[in-house]
Order: sequence, then C-alpha cells, then structure tokens
Amino acid sequence: MLYSLNSALKLLITQGIIEQYISNLTFTYIISWLYNFVNAIHLMPIMVLACDMCPKGVEATFYSFVLALINVGYLVSYDIGGILTLRLGITSTNFDNLNILIIVASLFPLATLPLLFCLVPS
Repeated sequence: MLYSLNSALKLLITQGIIEQYISNLTFTYIISWLYNFVNAIHLMPIMVLACDMCPKGVEATFYSFVLALINVGYLVSYDIGGILTLRLGITSTNFDNLNILIIVASLFPLATLPLLFCLVPS
C-alpha cells in the first residue's frame, strides 16, 4: 500500500504541482529515500517467513535462494516497465503518456495483494 502511494507521488512532478512548494530535485530525493525505506520495510516479512521455513544447516543457501527469487521479481518488473514504456511511446522527448505509466506502475503492486492471501499459508 505504501509502495503504491509512493509511486503515485510521482504524479505531483508530472502535473507541476510540487514546483509551487519545493524544487523538483528536492522532491525527487525525498521520493527516492521513501522508496528505499518502504522497500526495506516490505522485504522484512518475506525474510521473517523465509527464516521460519529454513531448515537447519542450509541457512545461507536458503537465504541466497530467497534473494535470487526477489531479484528475478525485480528483473521481471523492470522488463514489464520497459515494455510498457515502449508501448506507450514514451521517449526522451515525448512524455505524453507518462501519467498513464505512473498510474499503472502505482496500481500494479495493489493488484498483487490478493495473491498473498492465496499463496501464503496462514
């Protein structure tokens, strides 16, 4: 939820709203810090679950496996973002559909929340 909200804050830059209060550069630094903070917080439950599931004697291997899965997830998300950017026609000179890309990128993590209730045991 926080991750999606943080992503949606980028709309303030594209709409020119934030320029009235602080510089875009300062706001970008704040958003980047928030992204890293929220990313660390949202990985904590995954790591705790991984520690509970880990068999004795293979902790390092299991931890490496979990991190590899997380990195594959990041790779897939970056590829999907690149494909969306290409399909929406966003280039270094054309930002017409940038708002659409930001909205899709903000809503996609929320769309995966129902999978948590199906895939994670209670």
